[in-house]
Amino acid sequence: MKKGFFVLTILAAILCQLFLPWWSIVFPGIATGYLSAKTGFRAFILGFIIIFLLWTGYSFYIDISAPSVISERTASLLSLPNKYILFITAGIIGGITAGIAAVLGFLWREHQAANQK
Repeated sequence: MKKGFFVLTILAAILCQLFLPWWSIVFPGIATGYLSAKTGFRAFILGFIIIFLLWTGYSFYIDISAPSVISERTASLLSLPNKYILFITAGIIGGITAGIAAVLGFLWREHQAANQK
């Protein structure tokens, strides 16, 4: 996957999340799988890594830029040992969602290719 496409996918995910609900990350995920993946497993990994890095990084950024106790209280509410586990958990949830969407995009492209033959 080219570095420019990686950055473009992150920017698309950021734009989607500015105006749409959290699950809007499926749209860049589908595009990632449709346009760049060579296998279903690779599609999942690409979608997962892109959104995992975005969500985990953004969670850290919010926590650093706006010091408050909300992340610590949320972590304790969920019985997590610290707030950093909460950030990683959020990244995993987003990554799995985007990874499944990327597999959908890959399978969609494969289905179209099979129907054209």
